[in-house]
Amino acid sequence: MQNQLDNRVYAGFFVRLVAYLIDSLLATIAVAIVKMPLSFMSLAGVDALKANFLFQYSILDVFTYIGVVAYFTLLTYYTHSTPGKMLMHLEVVTTKEEWTFLNILYRESIGRFLSSLLCIGYIAVAVQDKKQGFHDMLCDTYVVYRDMIGCKAKKQDTSWSADGKEEHNRESFGVEETEYADQPIHSAFELTESHPIDASAVATEIPESDEPESVGTKPENSYDGLNPDSSNLYQDNNKTE
Repeated sequence: MQNQLDNRVYAGFFVRLVAYLIDSLLATIAVAIVKMPLSFMSLAGVDALKANFLFQYSILDVFTYIGVVAYFTLLTYYTHSTPGKMLMHLEVVTTKEEWTFLNILYRESIGRFLSSLLCIGYIAVAVQDKKQGFHDMLCDTYVVYRDMIGCKAKKQDTSWSADGKEEHNRESFGVEETEYADQPIHSAFELTESHPIDASAVATEIPESDEPESVGTKPENSYDGLNPDSSNLYQDNNKTE
């Protein structure tokens, strides 16, 4: 099974640490319940269960290790996650063409053993760009957020012209080029200057009247309707002249 990593957010060190602690607690409880009959047999006097079976490890120790590995391997293979990862909304994905059981078993057994050496493999999660531990690097797996999608911002392409003005690339802002994109934009002042208006074409001739204006004629814009005394003032002015 192939999982795409496009726009996925990688899980960091601390959130994975919390998920691992939760899974370790649940795995220990589950294994303790399963091996309870063997524990009772060991307490009853069956010394073979306490004797060294593999180096300094007894049968109970080997059974505990197998139970913990089975917990992580089966849950990760079938659900791409574990209860601890589910609580933190995480999942395990890969870029390989197939999601194989052997690859997950190798990740949860040998891969985790190598990561646990001085905890260097787990500390690598904090410094890696893709937040991979040694067990992730060996099996080409990634731990990402299940319901979170990252957005990559477009990088603004800024250039500087010869006169020191800032210029932006059209593609960086998503502007589509059109047939009018390269045409310069003129202001109203530039249009007026490039296309001057002939004043003679706009001006209209005012006809001159041959009849002289009489002195006693009352102007057209008289204010007699507004001020009743304006006619008297007008007559007084004529007498004075």
